[in-house]
Amino acid sequence: SFNILLLATSMKKTRVAYFLPDSDTPFVIQVAVPLESITLKDILPRLHISSTNQRNGLSTNTSLDYFVKHRASNENWLGGDTQFINEKIDDYDVPLPNIDGTVVIRILNNS
Repeated sequence: SFNILLLATSMKKTRVAYFLPDSDTPFVIQVAVPLESITLKDILPRLHISSTNQRNGLSTNTSLDYFVKHRASNENWLGGDTQFINEKIDDYDVPLPNIDGTVVIRILNNS
């Protein structure tokens, strides 16, 4: 049982910054999933969107869209000015990109 305890305490965490709709101030949380494998499905239960949404399960909330910010590599159409783009997350099970070790999520109302 000592090994199990050791494993639990050495679990890697991922820093997640997220922006709620109509807000420019991010919330920053730590999610106990390694950076290489973290998905939106891992993050959703931790987001403080509203107590109603949390009771009902956030993944069933279709009035919100989730975007992940990442470096715009090989996006020539942007020109040289924009370093980052926000891309809509359609698959909640795909590992998310990060910026210097932080996953950045923007949440928008789609109504």
